Amino acid sequence: MAANRFAALSAEEKQHILDGKDAKKTKDVTKYAVNLLREYLEAKGEPNDIKDISASDLDKHLSSFYMEARSRKGEKYKKSTIVSLRFGINRYLSDSGSDCDIIKGKDFKKSNDAFKAVVKNLKEVGKAAVEHYESIPPGDMEKLHNSTLQL
Repeated sequence: MAANRFAALSAEEKQHILDGKDAKKTKDVTKYAVNLLREYLEAKGEPNDIKDISASDLDKHLSSFYMEARSRKGEKYKKSTIVSLRFGINRYLSDSGSDCDIIKGKDFKKSNDAFKAVVKNLKEVGKAAVEHYESIPPGDMEKLHNSTLQL
């Protein structure tokens, strides 16, 4: 009876389950954040293998990155984008087995101060507003509630 209760998974099956822990959008955001930081480091003539950069150098680079990163159009990113970039880079480091925590680590005070200053500045220049969808009119809500869903 116990043999049927517990599956014997291969290493590949276990890895497949672990690889699916993050949503596709999360993986895409992480990849974008890391690629953008690598591109930034390369443009500055710095080594761009993030995992091999010391914590103090990464702190220095992130401080500048948060302040200097711009969209392809040359515009400042929205607050939500800067936050996503930061979390994406941290997720990448964590998933790569690095001990660096760029959000909570005490080695990253300079970059965290820069991040906070950038977020404050983005609020001041109107880049922190959340864009909401327009509300559904009451008549349409009533139609939705009274309709029957047919699959």
